[in-house]
Amino acid sequence: MNLFVYGTLMNESTQKIVAGKSFRHEKAVLRDFRKVTSATCFPFIIPYRGLEVEGYILFGIDEVSMARMDKYEAEGDLYWRRTVQAYLYSDNLPVECEVYIGNVKSIKKYFMPGTDIDDRIELYVETELDELLLQDSLKNIDFFHAVEQTRITKELLGSAFDEVVQTHISHQGISLSFLTRNLQKAGIPTLRHIRNNTEILPYADNYISFAVRHIIFNQIEEKIHDDFRGAVKVKNEFYSYAISVMLALEFINTNSAQVSSLMAKNLADKFHEHWEYVDYADVAIKIADTIYDRNKIEVMINNVKANRNVGEIPLGAEVEFSTVGRYAVHPERPPDPEYNYFKYFRDFDLTRRLWKLGGHVDDHRFPDPMSYRSYGFLEYAFGRTSIYADTSKPVTLDPWVLNRLINQASVFSGVRPHSLHISIQARDNVPYGEKNKIEHLICLLLMGGDLGFDSFNKLREKRIYNREIIDSNNMLHFSSENVHYQDTEKQLSKTVIEFQFPRLYLDFNYEPLIMALKGYQLAQNPRPLISALNPEKNAVDEMEALRQWAQTPYPLSEGDIDEFIEMITDGLMAERDGEPAHKITYIRKNIAMVSVRIKAKNKFVESNCEK
Repeated sequence: MNLFVYGTLMNESTQKIVAGKSFRHEKAVLRDFRKVTSATCFPFIIPYRGLEVEGYILFGIDEVSMARMDKYEAEGDLYWRRTVQAYLYSDNLPVECEVYIGNVKSIKKYFMPGTDIDDRIELYVETELDELLLQDSLKNIDFFHAVEQTRITKELLGSAFDEVVQTHISHQGISLSFLTRNLQKAGIPTLRHIRNNTEILPYADNYISFAVRHIIFNQIEEKIHDDFRGAVKVKNEFYSYAISVMLALEFINTNSAQVSSLMAKNLADKFHEHWEYVDYADVAIKIADTIYDRNKIEVMINNVKANRNVGEIPLGAEVEFSTVGRYAVHPERPPDPEYNYFKYFRDFDLTRRLWKLGGHVDDHRFPDPMSYRSYGFLEYAFGRTSIYADTSKPVTLDPWVLNRLINQASVFSGVRPHSLHISIQARDNVPYGEKNKIEHLICLLLMGGDLGFDSFNKLREKRIYNREIIDSNNMLHFSSENVHYQDTEKQLSKTVIEFQFPRLYLDFNYEPLIMALKGYQLAQNPRPLISALNPEKNAVDEMEALRQWAQTPYPLSEGDIDEFIEMITDGLMAERDGEPAHKITYIRKNIAMVSVRIKAKNKFVESNCEK
């Protein structure tokens, strides 16, 4: 059997993904058809007298391969396969072959911004993998329950399902069946080891409730991704789930009362001795199906479109939470009756529940994959593709998106917010400035630090004064130069400047701070206080000056503040090759908020500092 192809199947790699092999081909033309190509959809053809479509004829397609291609093209729904005559370019001779003709009525639903051939290929592989998992489930139970079991299995496997899809697409030589067998070896979690563990049981209700809420979140995110794939799509070099995760978090936060009520009604907010992990996952999936509202999500997506403001500089963020604040990693910890410093994070398989958020326990030491338990902060590291391999992608180019993601995650976690790290990708081959002006760093602290009173009613900057960002070598982690790897082979890396001084608050607008940090980097390219690449260049003088200010804050002069405002304005106005990357109105709005916030905090310092 022969097939005339004119779109995605012209690519040999796509042929291998779909059929497991590629085919001999020759250039040809199909007459009396028109090819429709849209920036918001994949190509299709329709009959149209007098026009021609160029493509290839694939020769010698076997029945199994053709059946796979039918499935890939959704034959009978999105496309109809019909027999036609195409003409070879070489000798103009007719060749009888099959061709896929677009069903315009059905294909219209894919006319959405962001949809492209990669989505078709990814969706096909996901469907194939679903069917392989379903076939395994059908060995033991009926079809209806097998479908439910497949959804539960996918959820409990966490990132492994997504990794198999991407591996099959990027390495066509590895069969999907082989990858599926390895996927199943990962296994699904059990709670048997919890039932008689008197150390863990006092915390089990909180951990189970936490896990169930994240399963509901995962399911909502997946529904958003499936229903609005084009609208939430981001470029490959960025955190794949930035928009869909932000929307899922916001949706659940908006419906938190209903979520809590349904969890309680279905007994999914407590640990039950006779329940297994699959039982909790089953309930969580049903809750997600109950609360999901496509129309509400569409309204939220339109709001995102109306507010987005993309720049040029890649941004990232990590958020830390702790029920006991900074004592989460303190040697003499007070009791944490809720989670015991997340010591049992891995006992409840939370690494696989929180993978879309980059969730892990941060004990402020180098991550050790062999360490089963550790005390520390709950951290969402957005864009982190592997905690232990230390691979990550930037989150976004949009300060509005990053701010919204930070805020929605802080509400969703249900744990007391503690600190925030904001990352800004360094510009390639641009040397750092020789020295930071201390007044500039203080302006940033006034915006995002934590000014307050100690137990003796003395004003301090508490993030520095309480040594929250000072390590055992007395290094102050105000800003650090780090290398972020985007793949496990560590062939692709980017240098980022990570600002670790901000305090994390609920319902706080970090957009002005993000814009100020961008403007500061663009205008000065200031040297980071700590350099991972050149430790001998650590800015010890600036560290000491900040320690002194944190211990005894003093107000800045109006001239110092005005100088800082002017400097970051200049940086933002030259972000894109000497021109502003954001709308002028957006820059001015944020600069105005920066000015108001710094001057208000400076006045607070002036009123409360030691004279």
